[in-house]
Amino acid sequence: MKTSKNLYCLPVLVTSVIMTLQAEDAPTPAAPPATTPTAVQTGIPIPTSPTTLASSPASATRSSDDSRRARKIAVNDILSIRVVGEPDLSREVKVDGDGRVEMLYVGSVQVVGRSPADVAAEIRDALDRDWIINPQVAVDIKQYDIHYVTVMGAVNHAQQVQIIPDHRMDVLEAIGGAGDFTRDADKEGITLRRAATGQVLRLKNRDLIRVSDPSQRVYVEPGDVINVERTIF
Repeated sequence: MKTSKNLYCLPVLVTSVIMTLQAEDAPTPAAPPATTPTAVQTGIPIPTSPTTLASSPASATRSSDDSRRARKIAVNDILSIRVVGEPDLSREVKVDGDGRVEMLYVGSVQVVGRSPADVAAEIRDALDRDWIINPQVAVDIKQYDIHYVTVMGAVNHAQQVQIIPDHRMDVLEAIGGAGDFTRDADKEGITLRRAATGQVLRLKNRDLIRVSDPSQRVYVEPGDVINVERTIF
């Protein structure tokens, strides 16, 4: 009897179908976990966002903002006083020669040598006491007058050093503005006389240069006088 060629091919066809079905039922291999791209030579992670390459604008200006808030009010500065919802009380005023400003309902306020936040708190308390319930007050130095600190004694250029507006100058920076110490300077014999109070501070260079926290530095105010003593041989 003759056998059809198709019968010989049948087992092969069945086997092929079974293998195909098994392949379809097999689980798909899991994708390898994602990894952060790394530099070829160093293995340092490559930044995935441009913001990782530079600090944000807010952090870049934080030091300037802190300096501005810390700057004390001086004679002839122009202050901006704002009372929310009270346009008649909001004004710009120049600090007079006595270090005061006049304000409606409050009267004369001593402001020289104080921070804007401190002055705002006093005005707020005065208004809250007799006139306005829970007033919101803001005080800013809108324009700084030109102020100086006098540096004398054992420095290369004894002179008045201008205090840069919108900036707090510390004692060492003021001495640097006067040409720095002379060779015969007694760097541990520095005195700072406060113009506003007459207080005299005795300072040492070795203590000043060790201060890393800006809030702990000794800052000068307009009219202050720095004197560097000379070494006695």
